[in-house]
Parts: sequence; structure tokens; C-alpha cells
Amino acid sequence: MNSRRHPAWYLAIALTGVVCGCAGQAPPPRSHHDATAGRIGVGAESPKSENGFSPVPPLLTADEYEHLADRSVAGRNLTVAMAQYEKALRLDPGRARVREKRGILFLERGLAEDALLEFRAMADQTPISAAAFDGEGRALASLGRLEDAQKAFRRALTLNPQDWRAYAWLGIVAYVQERYPDALAAFQTAYSIKPEHPALANNLGQTYVALRRYDDAIASFRLGDPYAQDHPRLTKNLIGALTLAGQHDAAEQVRRHQDHDVPTKAQHSQNTRFSE
Repeated sequence: MNSRRHPAWYLAIALTGVVCGCAGQAPPPRSHHDATAGRIGVGAESPKSENGFSPVPPLLTADEYEHLADRSVAGRNLTVAMAQYEKALRLDPGRARVREKRGILFLERGLAEDALLEFRAMADQTPISAAAFDGEGRALASLGRLEDAQKAFRRALTLNPQDWRAYAWLGIVAYVQERYPDALAAFQTAYSIKPEHPALANNLGQTYVALRRYDDAIASFRLGDPYAQDHPRLTKNLIGALTLAGQHDAAEQVRRHQDHDVPTKAQHSQNTRFSE
């Protein structure tokens, strides 16, 4: 690691994949999808009015617009998704989860100011959820307002002490500010809550590298071994830590194994956000 500051952004990128899961909601029941699908577009057997024109289809509900938007996000049709989420909000302005999804999409598109507006509108609703301050913190961090971002993440934790995302982002902010012991403590807490997430193992490892605790870094990167094929950044960082620790033979062995078991192009594209 030639620079301590440059890898900090990989930490943020890693967590972006965690927090940008708009499509991670459970899909609506199939019957609901089918009902929605039957009301979209011009059907081949649509009934005709007396003048020969098809009647105007009934408006969709807020639920249906939200489900359509979720499907558009899954298909990466983000512009369409934004419009559909907007229609859901017009019908139900208090739909906090839609504001959260819009805020996350704005963050994905680099529109942090717009994201901040969504999350703050979400925070104005009752009951207030930790997710509103999580999102506000991420938007503020994207704008470089790190002190304000920390305050937002801490407010999230007052609402939900088990909010591992807030701990993870506090770790990212501390790492960017080169407060590595604070970053380590935050990442350790996040990992204790969400041990199955490979980004947290990666962030722990990178923080140990910054502290020159290479053996601990190696152990942390190895925590992500079950996910390494899908997340090549973990393996790359493990090789780097082994090299820094003087374990050149072990580093070469991991490198050869990586070359032998290269993920497919499809797998790599699915994990670009984490691995790049």
C-alpha cells in the first residue's frame, strides 16, 4: 500500500454495494405481479368503447407503482424507476421506504444533494427510522461533510444500536480521516453484528494494514475466503498483506490459486461495485 489515503475510497465503494440494495426488498407475491401486469400497456383483447377507442386504463396504486419501480431497478432501468417511485410518492407522500429507495438511487448516480433532500424528508416523517439518518450520513459523506455525516450516523445508532451500516460508515469516515484505531473499533462492531458480509472483513483487513498489523490483516481478509471468488478485491488485498508480512511464498500460492479460479465475466460484472 503506497498511500494510506487512496485505499480509503475502496472502503466506501465496498459498502456502497451494501447500502444500495434497492432491489433487495422481498418481491411481492406472484398474484400481485400478475394483477399489475394485466393492467399495463395495451392488451390485444382490450375492450373497445362505442367510438372504437380503448378506454383509459385505471390508475395504478402506490403499491403497484413501487413494485414496478423495484422491478425497473432490478433491470437497471433507473430513469424509469425514478419516475415510478415519484408516482408512488404522489399517491402516498408518507411512504418512507420509497424515499429511501430514491435516495439510494440518487447516491448511485452521484447526485448527493438530491439524495440528501430525500433522506431529510424521510427523517421528517414519523416514526423516524434509523435508515433516514443512515442515508443522510452517506449523502453528507459523499459531499465531503464528514463531521455532519458522523452526527447523522450516531443519530441512526440512537434509534437502532444494532445498525451495522452506521458502524461501518463511521469506520469509513474515521479511516478517511486517518483515525485508524477509531476505524478499527467501528468495523469490529459492524462485523460482530453482520459477520457474513465480505465488505466488512475487507475493511477490517485494510484498517489493520494501515496500522501495520499485518498478521491481523491476513486473518481478516481470510474471513472472506468463502466469498473470495465473487469478490476479487479480498484476494488482491490478502496477497498484498501477505507480501507486506514477508510471506512471499504464501502470497504466490494465493496468486496462483486466484489465476486458476478466475471468476467468470458474468460473476465479475455482478460484483464490480465491490471489487473495483
